[in-house]
Amino acid sequence: MRRREKWILLGIVLAALLLPINLSSAQVAVTDYKTNPQSFMSGDHGLLEVNIGNTGGGGLFSRRGAEVEKVYLESDEIECDQGYSNLGELSSEGMKLSFPIGVPKGLKDGTYFLKLCIIVRGGDEIKFPIPIEIDNSTVEILEKDIPESVSLKGSEEIKLLVVNNRPNPIYSVRVKPVGKFDFMPKEILLSSTTIEEEGLEKEKKSEGLLSQFEDLSKQYSEMLGGAKKEEKIIGLGPHESREITFSVAPRTKGEQEIEFIVQYKNGGNLHEEIFKKTVKAEDKEEVRIVFVEHPEPVPPGEEAKIEMEVINGRSGKIDAVSVIPTTKDAFPSEAFIGAMEPNDAFPISFKIDTDNLKEGTEKIGFKVRYKSGENYYESRDYTIDLNLLPAQTEVGYGYSLIPIFLIIFVVLGILMRRRK
Repeated sequence: MRRREKWILLGIVLAALLLPINLSSAQVAVTDYKTNPQSFMSGDHGLLEVNIGNTGGGGLFSRRGAEVEKVYLESDEIECDQGYSNLGELSSEGMKLSFPIGVPKGLKDGTYFLKLCIIVRGGDEIKFPIPIEIDNSTVEILEKDIPESVSLKGSEEIKLLVVNNRPNPIYSVRVKPVGKFDFMPKEILLSSTTIEEEGLEKEKKSEGLLSQFEDLSKQYSEMLGGAKKEEKIIGLGPHESREITFSVAPRTKGEQEIEFIVQYKNGGNLHEEIFKKTVKAEDKEEVRIVFVEHPEPVPPGEEAKIEMEVINGRSGKIDAVSVIPTTKDAFPSEAFIGAMEPNDAFPISFKIDTDNLKEGTEKIGFKVRYKSGENYYESRDYTIDLNLLPAQTEVGYGYSLIPIFLIIFVVLGILMRRRK
């Protein structure tokens, strides 16, 4: 029985010796990966970050992880020239590697695959397919409310819609208007209304990267990290849209073209789209005076009351509205209204002192002064004809008796002649 036990024990030892000391191929696997940007556009460059993990033990007597000799990428469509050599032992924590990749211009939408090739000590080669999403959807500007014509006096509001048609967040979204107009504001930087979880937490610099790739890691650190979780993305989330408003004031008369340029980053790649709109600048009075009532005619020495309405015919609000008479003898010297909403009408009255006015027809003028945007404007001179009656001459009492005395003298003269 002892002899049999010895043979069994010897068999166990021999079987253990025949087991592989290090099953390297069974230890290595891609445990996680991500790309930035999440979805590429043709012509984009970005970063692929891969986590390689130690997923299992080696042979029975193995105390070491797999020895990784080389890691590189292969692809027929995606540009991927970088690889790593002599990376050493794969620890239980694994290793994180970053690869710069590029998408050729003109590449169509779809899913393309990279092959991550890992060569371990002993010549074993493991290949993992990694999908790369290509989506050439852009960010566009849509017209929401743009007037066909604007007044040379004042400014108008233009409302636009900025739409992210992409399936991933975009960053550094700026809209800048260009044209022969004064714009307020000069530029709009968009912030997302939602908090994106993915890609917002800062990450430490990848361990195991060779020194020659440190500058590249810094270049893409913003793409991989982004802002802190409690901060908003300076951009737009997937399929998010935002309404923006510009105030425009034309500089010259006639039809003028406005360009709205939207710039944004997909990862670290700058893209640009342009929206164009033609707007006609006209010399038209939209803030005007309408005379309601005035006396006709006016006796000399009496005050004349002129009633009017100030109408804001503009599509936007105006501020600091006042009416100024252009005639010296009108009072008050200025009537203040303040702010007026679109289509508002405000009644005002002035009194005219006629003591210093000549008889006949006098023109009485008024102007509207107002603020639109950052500029002040004046309307044309609105005039009204005021008819003044001539002054009556006073007749004395003595002069009124002269005709009577003349008649009496004539009658007396006739009587005296008859007596003779």
